[in-house]
Order: sequence, then structure tokens, then C-alpha cells
Amino acid sequence: MKKLILLVTLFFIQSCNVENSKKYQDLKDENSRLQILIDSLSETSENKYLNANKYFEDKNYELAIKEFENYVKLYKDSPYYNKANQKLKVSKIQLKKIKLEAERKASLKFKSYSEKQTVKIKSLTLKTFGYNFTNQFDFDRYDDRYHYRESERGNKYLSFDVVISSEDKDPSLPLFYIYVLDAGNLTLISSSRGMDYEFYEWEDYGSYLGNDADYSNDFSRTKSIRFDIGEEVKVSDYKGKKVYLLMSKNNTAYRSTRIGNPEIYYTTLSSMDSPPKTITTTETFDKHFILIKRL
Repeated sequence: MKKLILLVTLFFIQSCNVENSKKYQDLKDENSRLQILIDSLSETSENKYLNANKYFEDKNYELAIKEFENYVKLYKDSPYYNKANQKLKVSKIQLKKIKLEAERKASLKFKSYSEKQTVKIKSLTLKTFGYNFTNQFDFDRYDDRYHYRESERGNKYLSFDVVISSEDKDPSLPLFYIYVLDAGNLTLISSSRGMDYEFYEWEDYGSYLGNDADYSNDFSRTKSIRFDIGEEVKVSDYKGKKVYLLMSKNNTAYRSTRIGNPEIYYTTLSSMDSPPKTITTTETFDKHFILIKRL
């Protein structure tokens, strides 16, 4: 019917070549009216079902779900309602299976990496241990006291310890990031500035305040220092997913001073490169990171 309308229109134009004539305008109006009629006839309950079912048969489950969901909302009295509802459920099941299989296949590219809880990079040797999701992140111990941060409701701290040995007297320290395996890719849930560095302990309260020097926390005086590393993340961001704790090959933290306690701390530079929000290839992984731990 559409072809007939177009042919009549073209014939009229070619034979008369009077686009501004009354007959031409009347024909255009009639063409629009017939197009509206055709469109309305195609919006029947049966046609809507057949359209959704075509996506279903072609295994295009995402579009099938969209069409069937609209159908069961609009045509509850239709004789096709039960079939549409059943195929909607099947489509959701099949789509979930397809996504899980795609994720399983895609995840193999990251499963080839071995965990490296002892890492040598540049002048540093790092030994990590004690990985935990906790409500409380402890650090800055002295005497029989310690400092801590508590997570908000719905959040947890991912924390661990690292002993860093350095050949340099003032090294920059590699940053750590938290990623989750999602749909076959690694997605960043850390802050772009990386996980927080905190000193594990101080000699006493005076050294914590900065009144006395603590050579055990100064690479210019000692080769190895123990740190607590932690970051607060939403439970919903990692629940049910494989967590990848990664160490950056590029971004680092630098020793600095501040007003506060302790006055010595490690911080990042504002000019550092932001870590990739999503890692889709092993090439990107190799360029930026070393795998420390899967959780």
C-alpha cells in the first residue's frame, strides 16, 4: 500500500511538475492521511506481539524483553497476553545466561595473571598481607592506643598491610586501586587518587605528634617501613563480584608534611594520571598495573 501511494505521488509530479498546484497539495494531504492509517493498523495487539516475537525468535533478547514488557503492560486483555508474559520470562533467563557466558569467556583474559604479593619495582620491594573487608580501618598505633576510621552504613573498608623496603632514602610509593570484574571487564571502584597510605605504628605518642623523631618511619634512616593501606567502598559496588586489588606501575604517593597529626604523611600529586575507569584488554592491564590479590 505504501508503494502504491509513493508511485501515484511520483507519477503526478513527473506528469504535471506543478508542486504548488492545489491537486499536488491535496495529494500530499491524502498521502499523509493514508500513512497515519497504515501506522495505526500496524499498532494492533497481534502485530505488536508478532513484532516482539520476531526479536525472540532471532534471539535478540534485549529487544524482545523491551517489547514484551511494553506488551504485557498495554494488552492485559489480549489473547496473546499469556504467551507474551511467558516469553518475557524466558527472554530474561536466556539473556542472563548469555551475559554470564560472555563474562566467563571474557574473564579468562584476566585469569591468566598470577597474584604477586611480593613485588619488586624500581628500587622498592613490597610485601603485602592481611587483606580484609572491615567496618574499621586501624592505623597509627603507639603504646596501647591506635587510631581508626569507621565505615558508613552500606560501606566497608578494604584494608591490608604492606612492608616496603627501599634502596632510596626518599622513594615515591606505588598507589593501589580496587577494581571489580564486571561483564568481563575490570571496573574501577576506588577513588582516582588511590587507596590511603597510613603508618602502621609509631615509637610513642611524642613521635606520633611530631615532637620526637621516629626513625622507624623514615626511609632516610631505615630500609623498611610497614604501612596500613585502606579505602572505604560501597558494598553494592563489589558484592557478588570478583575483586581485583591492583598496584599501579605509574602513579605514586610522595612523602610530605602537613599541619596535623601525624605531620608526616604520603599523598598524591594533582598532576598524576587518572587510572583507567575500565580495563577491557590485557594490553591496558599490562601498561598500568600489577595484580596483587583477587578477593
